[in-house]
Amino acid sequence: MEHLESLAFQTGFMRRKSKIRIDDFVRMLLYCEQDSGSVSLNDHCCALQMNHGTKISKQALDKKFNAEAVDFVRSLLEEQLGKQVVQHISPGILSHFSSVKIKDSIRWQ
Repeated sequence: MEHLESLAFQTGFMRRKSKIRIDDFVRMLLYCEQDSGSVSLNDHCCALQMNHGTKISKQALDKKFNAEAVDFVRSLLEEQLGKQVVQHISPGILSHFSSVKIKDSIRWQ
């Protein structure tokens, strides 16, 4: 969790301690039990309260969805994907290339 908090502070997503813990925010985004296209702020607020004991208003949660949140999630995904790629590539093979680009065909609605 310390690493998540550090990354959240680096990206500007967190400026001070918040009602919602950073690991709960990430779990809320990644492990929502409903179809992601139909989840409302109220659904997220209810899930946070039921699953993590965090009571937060829809307005407060809405304020969390900003450019800094995008930067945080992007940084987290880049970091994790980088770790996964490195684990499956032979050492030294990347030294032959100046860059590696990965294209994903997954679409989020």
